Amino acid sequence: MTGFKACLVAESRDVWEELEKNLGTGFKNIVHVDFHFWVETHKAHIKISFPKNDEIATEEKELVFPESDNLVEKLCERFNIPFSSIYRLRFDLSPKEFPVFHTEFYPYVKDKSMLNTKNIRRHLATID
Repeated sequence: MTGFKACLVAESRDVWEELEKNLGTGFKNIVHVDFHFWVETHKAHIKISFPKNDEIATEEKELVFPESDNLVEKLCERFNIPFSSIYRLRFDLSPKEFPVFHTEFYPYVKDKSMLNTKNIRRHLATID
């Protein structure tokens, strides 16, 4: 990677900070977070693990549109992910590990003239 700057890689605490700003859970000492977002359903599923009464408790949150999309848009903006073509976003956060965002994107073109318009769009029988 040309120009890679390790000092600019976000840590799990940076991602949690952005999540907490939007979720407002008030949880402390987070030990694990699983995050899944699907654009086709506009839902974000978040599983948060934290200590409670000498055990690890897990709480699940589900956000729906528009809250889910707003949260993902803020995450994408802060962590330099192109939001406009995102299909899925998944990551998990753990102490002492750098977060890795797993993303899937729709392929977009710059303008309509770059698309094949000979056949009806979204013809699912064949690719060609």
